[in-house]
Amino acid sequence: MAVGHHLRHAPSHKAFVQRIHEGAVGELKLLRGYFNTGGIWNRPRKPGQTEMQYQVQNWYHFLWLCGDHIVEQHVHDIDVCNWMAQAHPVEANGMGGRQVRIGPGSARSSIITAWSSPTTAAPSSTASAGRFPVAGAVSRSTRWAPGHGFDHRRRGGHDRGPGKETERFRNQPDGHQLEMDDLFAALLARRTYNEAEYAADSTMTAILGRMATYSGQVIRWDDAVKSNLSYLPDRLAWDAEPRSKPGPDGVYPCPTPGVTKVL
Repeated sequence: MAVGHHLRHAPSHKAFVQRIHEGAVGELKLLRGYFNTGGIWNRPRKPGQTEMQYQVQNWYHFLWLCGDHIVEQHVHDIDVCNWMAQAHPVEANGMGGRQVRIGPGSARSSIITAWSSPTTAAPSSTASAGRFPVAGAVSRSTRWAPGHGFDHRRRGGHDRGPGKETERFRNQPDGHQLEMDDLFAALLARRTYNEAEYAADSTMTAILGRMATYSGQVIRWDDAVKSNLSYLPDRLAWDAEPRSKPGPDGVYPCPTPGVTKVL
């Protein structure tokens, strides 16, 4: 089973995380992941279209279809944080809001600001037009107090340590291609290949952060895992009614910290 966390296959990330796991940087104290992107598409509503058809056509805007920006995109850097820490969080707290995607036809956008683990982590994510897109992960540790990390922008990543020239990774094979190469190599060699466990943990970590951000409460991992909350429609059909519906002004409701229930 291959999942799609391509950063685990990228040479720059693999080299950097290996150094962390070998103890080259000492004990991790802080992790920071960020996935701040530009605006996203919105397809206009068509005459005669059902609400279900419209939402599926604009799946990126609806929680039950994409999980929000935290789960749909930021999960990649959250996965890198879990990978570096070799653990998932024990609890989360967060804050966020919808400042730009508030017109008719737009649903949710949110930000995680912090969560707790064996180390402290501070992921953040946004999706808004006009922003410079940047994504990456940074760690701070007992040995490298100034911090070190990598940006996985289009040109690759880098990591740095005290008294050392920045090491740059340029013209490396793309992780999206390498994840497919690794899967096919395992299939051809008839080797067991299963990325499900860490991917499930990272997805649950993203959901945990979303729950904390939506509710404005500290949410513990164990409580989140036991939650039976579902955003799915009661049935899946083109004429079925989604749970989220636009108001008279065409704007969809969004979570309100302190009011929205997630457990």
